[in-house]
Amino acid sequence: MAVWSSRIKESPSDIMKRVNNSLAIDIRLLPFDARLTLAWGEEISRLGILNEKELGAMKKALPLIVKKYSGHGELPDDEDVHSLIERELTEAAGNVGRKIHLGKSRNDQVVTGLMMFLKESVTSVKRSLLALGLALTESAEKNTSVVMPGYTHLRQAQPVRFSHYLLSFAAMVEEDIRRLDSYTENELSECPLGSGAFAGTTLKIDRDSLAKKLGFKNASLNSIKSVSDRAFVISLASILSIIAMHLSRYAEDLVIWSGCEFGFLELPASTTTGSSMMPQKKNPDSLELIRALTGRTNAALTGLLTISKGVPLTYAKDLQDDKRFIFDSIDAVYDGVRLFTEVIEGAKFRADKMTSSIETAALATDAADLLVSEGIPFRQAYEKVASNIEGIKELNITPESSVERRGAKGGTSRSSVKEQISYFRKVFDSMSS
Repeated sequence: MAVWSSRIKESPSDIMKRVNNSLAIDIRLLPFDARLTLAWGEEISRLGILNEKELGAMKKALPLIVKKYSGHGELPDDEDVHSLIERELTEAAGNVGRKIHLGKSRNDQVVTGLMMFLKESVTSVKRSLLALGLALTESAEKNTSVVMPGYTHLRQAQPVRFSHYLLSFAAMVEEDIRRLDSYTENELSECPLGSGAFAGTTLKIDRDSLAKKLGFKNASLNSIKSVSDRAFVISLASILSIIAMHLSRYAEDLVIWSGCEFGFLELPASTTTGSSMMPQKKNPDSLELIRALTGRTNAALTGLLTISKGVPLTYAKDLQDDKRFIFDSIDAVYDGVRLFTEVIEGAKFRADKMTSSIETAALATDAADLLVSEGIPFRQAYEKVASNIEGIKELNITPESSVERRGAKGGTSRSSVKEQISYFRKVFDSMSS
C-alpha cells in the first residue's frame, strides 16, 4: 500500500506501477536512507516526539531492515526505498514507523540519501583510479629505456619514450582524481534533510547538527534549491564522462598496438576472448568494452541534462530517473578503470618491436633542428629536410638521441621521465594515505 493511498483510493494500474515504482533502482540507497532515518529519529526524539523506548526500537529495527534487503533478491511491492523503510519500521516497531515521517518529505530524504551514496561511490571510483595511476607509474619505471614512435593523426611523428606515453595517462588520472576531490568538497557538503517537500519544516530541529551527524559540513541554505536541483548529479556525470573518455582513448591505442600489424604488446589472456568460429582469434574485448563505456557515460550525462531542463520548480517526478542514469555511469567507470588496470599490470610490452618500427621520417624534426644549429633559419631547414627525407640517414640521428634532446621539464628525455615518475609516485602515495 502506497504512503499516499488514503488520498487516492483506487490502486495504480499495473503499467502505472511498472513506470512509477522505483524500488528496483533506489534500493541501493537503503543503508543511507536508514542512516538518515535514524538521525532524523534522534533529532525528533530530542523534541519529545519519540520517547526513549520508541527510539530504542527504531535503532534495533533499522539495521535488521538493511540486512534483510542487503542482497536485494526478490523485492516487495513498495513504491520506493523510503516507503519500504517506513512500512518495515511500522511492522517492526509500531508507532515509530507512523511517526518517523513527521516534518520531512521523500523530496528532501531522497536528495540526502543520494548525496550520501554519491560520496561513498566517489571514494570507490577514486580508489580504483589511484590503483590505475600507480600501475601506470610502475610500468613506466620498468620501461624507461624503451623508445617508440609517437603519433599525430595516427601517423609516425617523433620518437618518444614509452614510459612518457604511459605517464601521460597517469597525468590525466591525477587530474580526474582532483576533479572528484573538488566535486566532493564543493557539491556534496550541504545537507538537504529538513527542507521538507520544498518549503522547509515546521519542526524546531537543529539542521546543522543533523548535517554534521550525517557527514556533511552544514545544512543547506535554501529549501527550494535543495529538493529541486540536480546539478550535483549532473556534475558527477560530467566528471565520469571525462574519465571514461580518457580510458577510451588509451584503450583505442592498445587495441591497435596489440594487433599483428604493430605487435607492440601482448594483452593478458585474462582480458581477452576468442571466436566461436575462428580458432586463432585472441580478441581485445576488454579494451573494446572499455572503449564502449563512453556510450553509457555520455548517455547518462545527456539524459540527466534532458530530464532536468524542463522540470518546473520545485519538484516533479521526472527527477526520479536521475538515479537510473548516475548509478549506471558510476558502475561503468568503476568497472572500466579496474579492467584497464588489469590490462596494464598484465600486458607484455615488446620493446624491440616498438623501437624497430620507428621510421627514418620520424627523425625529420631533429634533422631540421640540427640544420638550425648550423645557422640555417628554421623554415629553410624545414624545407630542406622535407625535400630530402632519405637524407636524414646521413645525419647520424638515432631515436635515443632524439628523445634525449628533449630534456626540458615535461619532455621525453630520460631525466625528465624519471622526474615525472618520482612526482607521480609521491602524488598517488599521498592520495592513497
